[in-house]
Amino acid sequence: MEILLKFYYPINYNRITTTERSETMLKEILYGMINNMTGADNLEDLPELTMLEDDRKEVEKLIHDTYLEFQAFMEVSDMPDYNLYIKPQRGLELGSVKYVDGEGYNLYISDTLLKESSMKERLFHEFTHIYDKEYLDRTYAYRKGNAVSNRKTHIFTEIHAEQVRYLYMLGCKTVTDEPTNIDHNILVYNLDGDKKSFFTCINDFKSILEKKYYIDAQQFKAQKRIIKRSAIEDMANKLAYYIGALTVYQRYCSYKVDDVMNLSNIGDFWNINIEAIIDYYCNHDMHRPTMKTMPKIEIANIGDILMHDLICNAREMFTISGDTINQK
Repeated sequence: MEILLKFYYPINYNRITTTERSETMLKEILYGMINNMTGADNLEDLPELTMLEDDRKEVEKLIHDTYLEFQAFMEVSDMPDYNLYIKPQRGLELGSVKYVDGEGYNLYISDTLLKESSMKERLFHEFTHIYDKEYLDRTYAYRKGNAVSNRKTHIFTEIHAEQVRYLYMLGCKTVTDEPTNIDHNILVYNLDGDKKSFFTCINDFKSILEKKYYIDAQQFKAQKRIIKRSAIEDMANKLAYYIGALTVYQRYCSYKVDDVMNLSNIGDFWNINIEAIIDYYCNHDMHRPTMKTMPKIEIANIGDILMHDLICNAREMFTISGDTINQK
């Protein structure tokens, strides 16, 4: 129990009284029970973490300072405020952003992320979602509080968020920087917070995708396994993360670039034109005037088509739980 509390409160643990420790421990146990009973998968659905006031202020300042650094990186200075919610992590999600009419932007951060050495880089990913929602609302009238607009732009903003995260990790001063002599062995953080060479990070991610969405998927199909619709949506997200990282890698590194660009096994199995999506994002960029811009219709179509094709083709191969249409 002592270790558990030190894990949650590494900064001011020694200032917590015995009574406070007991109360905090009980709250954490209750959080776990609530999550197990409700089946909460998203950070926003979990109760907020109880923190000491000094710790809370320290975290708020750290995140605010990172937000200011992010705005300087993106060459903007007028991004909106956010409401910060710190949650006890019970799944894989470390952070998320949601716009709510009448409230503004809610930034959900897991307590696990606060202890990650890659916290700043992950925050850059989440802050990019705020940047994109504002940009898409202002430029293309994709309303930030509209569910249809969010669905249409989801893949775009996940790809862009990873592009921004990687550009920051590569040492760019701003998002419009054009770095030279990027070594494929430069160290970056993967999505698990592990530090690896740029190529190893990309190549390992590709291996994970192929294992899960090609090799394992073939076995699931042969076994007539039931899969969750959320698993298909998670696949789309993972592909978006990979494409975001890949487009940055191919722009600045040449080492085995053809190997990491090839996702034909996944594309063929799921009958999706993943090569076309990769090619599009490798040749279009919203920040570089030397590259083609992204028309509104393409931003929406690419994400819509990817999700539509994944769901439709999954219905042909599997029974999908949580789906309105189930067929093998």
